[in-house]
Amino acid sequence: MQLPAIRAASELRRDRPAKAIEVLSLAMPYERAWPGVPYLRGLACLRLRKGTEAAADFRKILDHRGADWGLFYGLSDAGLGRASALAGDAARARQAYREFFALWKNADSDSAILGEARKEFAALQS
Repeated sequence: MQLPAIRAASELRRDRPAKAIEVLSLAMPYERAWPGVPYLRGLACLRLRKGTEAAADFRKILDHRGADWGLFYGLSDAGLGRASALAGDAARARQAYREFFALWKNADSDSAILGEARKEFAALQS
């Protein structure tokens, strides 16, 4: 599972999200055991502007909070916010961002992901 995830992350860095999804297809049968697979696929779908598909991948992580998936939970809330906004579901996007902010309330205020999320959330409010 790690090799397809590493390759997918590399494809995302090269701005080839479709290739990242293709590479991750090898790891799909094992995605419940490792959240990096749906998370990376969610990121790739966001880049391809496929909000509904990205939201489904981030939901896979968020729906399994009992597992010890660490940071993927908080990052998936932000991803779900972005995906929901892209899919046209502003109410769901706002809720996802609120959940993200609740989890990250003690984070360094200079955190890049926190700053981006604040800007995206503000855009939803207007």
